[in-house]
Amino acid sequence: IDVQHFWTGNLSVLQDLPNMQHPHKNDFYMLLFTVDASGRLQIDTEEICVAEPSIIIIEPGCVNSIVLGENASGKVICFSEAFFSLRYNNNILNHFSLFQKKQRIITSIDNDQLERLNKLLQMAEEEFARKLSDSLKVLRSYVNIILFEMERLLSTAYSIQKNDLNSEKIQQFKK
Repeated sequence: IDVQHFWTGNLSVLQDLPNMQHPHKNDFYMLLFTVDASGRLQIDTEEICVAEPSIIIIEPGCVNSIVLGENASGKVICFSEAFFSLRYNNNILNHFSLFQKKQRIITSIDNDQLERLNKLLQMAEEEFARKLSDSLKVLRSYVNIILFEMERLLSTAYSIQKNDLNSEKIQQFKK
């Protein structure tokens, strides 16, 4: 299995990489799925504090640093655009609105959604460890499914935010 374009594992592995704590650029996408973690991340000029289950998206070329507490738990997926785009000719990462909007963090994750994501992440990690001849195809499929799940989370969060704004406007109008 060619792992130069894909990697997945436990979030705790980042603590063994001291370079991650200093500003650097990646040439790959990094998706951090925190379950029980505290810390901070800097992505370009945005600082993100991690204190609840969340998904953090770091795109290639972003200057970033990651400092997490020593007991951080969760998963990490790293992949290149080439890895993802090989699945189908028209499989383009920018078709996902979370990349178009430059969405960096998703925090509105309920327990059912978290459990579903954890199952998918666990299956992807197990497939990665198997290193079978067709594992890359399976891993691309898992990444695709995970990205769609993230889209759903994002659209739910956007819908809730939009409804809250609409409710607020209605309440202001009633006054």
